[in-house]
Amino acid sequence: MQISLILDCSGSMTELAKHKILQGIVGFFQQYTLISNQKLELNYCTWNEQGVLNIALDQTINLQFFGKNHLQDVIQYIRENYELNYILISDGCFLDTEIHFLQSEFKRQQLDHFRIICVGSDDKRALKASNFGKLHVFDVEEVSQVIPSLLLQKSLQSVDLIKLVQ
Repeated sequence: MQISLILDCSGSMTELAKHKILQGIVGFFQQYTLISNQKLELNYCTWNEQGVLNIALDQTINLQFFGKNHLQDVIQYIRENYELNYILISDGCFLDTEIHFLQSEFKRQQLDHFRIICVGSDDKRALKASNFGKLHVFDVEEVSQVIPSLLLQKSLQSVDLIKLVQ
């Protein structure tokens, strides 16, 4: 399974050491792929005012945090690379309009392969309370549940639920 980690590199991530937490989460996922009995491949992207850009693993060590980002760039990236699974690691400081956009996109494309990890944000309450957030938004403390939730979703998609009911 391919998983693309989208790393929020906006200026707000420098506050309250959120960038250090982001680095720790990236390290956790790298360790997870080594010990997991699932075949997992991680890809890395930065997300800032320049949009979503693919980077190499070694570039995750010295990330530059600046500017403001827009959630619409993430949705566009997912549309263009639909075959992957995505984990957005962000402080979750999204505008209400962005949350509504995410919810409408979720209904339209069924973004079951998309998860968000909220890093130190008071605004995550709005995101977690949204229809999208109930199954797709995780706190930092829940980071170990994110990949299993993607794996479970993949398993559910491959099962014929009608046969299961009969």
